[in-house]
Amino acid sequence: MFLLFLGLATLFTGLFTTYFGAGKSRVIGILLMVIGLLVFSLLYWLTTVEEVIESHVISAGIVAVVASVIALGVSIGIILIPMMFGEKEVIEDIESLAQEAVSEEEKPPTELPSDVKEKEKEMVEGKEEQEEEETKKEEEIDELSKEVKEVEQSEEEQKESDNVKEGE
Repeated sequence: MFLLFLGLATLFTGLFTTYFGAGKSRVIGILLMVIGLLVFSLLYWLTTVEEVIESHVISAGIVAVVASVIALGVSIGIILIPMMFGEKEVIEDIESLAQEAVSEEEKPPTELPSDVKEKEKEMVEGKEEQEEEETKKEEEIDELSKEVKEVEQSEEEQKESDNVKEGE
């Protein structure tokens, strides 16, 4: 039984990996298929050549594998069929929720409360005042730099006139 399941599992895993994989995955899939074939050849050797396992045990194992595949299909069907063919009420509820979500997106935004509007105005006014203060400071800096330049020029003129007096 174990060898039968092991052989089937590795063979089918190898087939799927080889078909759907790419690159290294395909190589791994081919190796899994080879392992599955080796397990089946070992099982064949044990039943026919060595007769360690009787053939009726193998046939019972094959029946068990087929039965487990059928049980797997039924269990998946039990889960998927209600999902696929569920009650129409559930589907209608989902559709109505989707329509409500779309209609809420289309609604215009609501107006802000008055206290929020007032705070926004205060913030805008505060920014304007800050900008005015910054421009005033920049103007003062410009005036001071002009005065510094004038003082420097007058000092240079003073030095030149002193140099001219000393040279005479």
